[in-house]
Amino acid sequence: MIMRKYKNNHHNSKVAGYDIFPSAVKIYYKDGSEHIYDSATLGEERLAMLKVIILAGANLDALLNGQYTLIV
Repeated sequence: MIMRKYKNNHHNSKVAGYDIFPSAVKIYYKDGSEHIYDSATLGEERLAMLKVIILAGANLDALLNGQYTLIV
């Protein structure tokens, strides 16, 4: 899959891009690191909410850094 560029609407994100899969998302960071978030660790509802945040292009860093959580 080809990495999609993260919109970064606030222009301060450490996230460079992402791939979205049916049961996971892969985050690519500007420092070259990567992380996979999947339904097994997040649950289906939280994963769906994470996908919405990624596509919106805002607040992803705050979520991933634990500044807020996905409440379902």
